[in-house]
Amino acid sequence: SAVTPEGSIKYIDMIFSIVSKTLHENRSSESEQRKALSLYMSVLHNCTGQVDSYLPTINDIALGKLGQQVNAENPSTRHVVFQVLGSALYYNPELELAELGKRGVTQQVFQQWIKEIEGMDGWLSQKMTVLGLLSVLRLPTAVLPHNVGAMIPDIISAAVKLAAKMKEDVEKGQKDDDAAIEPEAGDDDDGWEGFGEDEDVTSPNDEAYVSAL
Repeated sequence: SAVTPEGSIKYIDMIFSIVSKTLHENRSSESEQRKALSLYMSVLHNCTGQVDSYLPTINDIALGKLGQQVNAENPSTRHVVFQVLGSALYYNPELELAELGKRGVTQQVFQQWIKEIEGMDGWLSQKMTVLGLLSVLRLPTAVLPHNVGAMIPDIISAAVKLAAKMKEDVEKGQKDDDAAIEPEAGDDDDGWEGFGEDEDVTSPNDEAYVSAL
């Protein structure tokens, strides 16, 4: 935990605060919001079994952003949302499906996800899509929601086709090593210069976090 003027705060809560502020700040660019969302992925992959209680917040933010971007011409933000959802399924498929089910969006999310695959060129988006979709198969049939069970053939087909495409791309030398994460299309934010130095938004919590580092 870090000590702030308001008291002690967990580092993970600082991370979630940063993501929330960025997603709700009108001046944040789409690129900044995508980078903020990627912090959820870091948490999910590095805190296995330790952040179950944070899944509702992750879904609230990620699905809210997906709803805003569902018809956007540039798919980059949607693809990052699917990276987050794929990470959540990989983290704990049963809990993540329960979160989608509580919101009544399970079928819509999977249908949109599978629809996006054809235009999904980013290596990380492809990887997390395959891992996320196939994580559903880790669950016994008895605990699968009915609407998900009915989609299993489509889920397997989409994941296998995408994995085959990734393999072909690697063999053709079109992808870098797994450690290299390339930006999605539109991440350069041409024409947007970010906040001016006199526009930085700071808070005691943020400053405490930087000091702690």
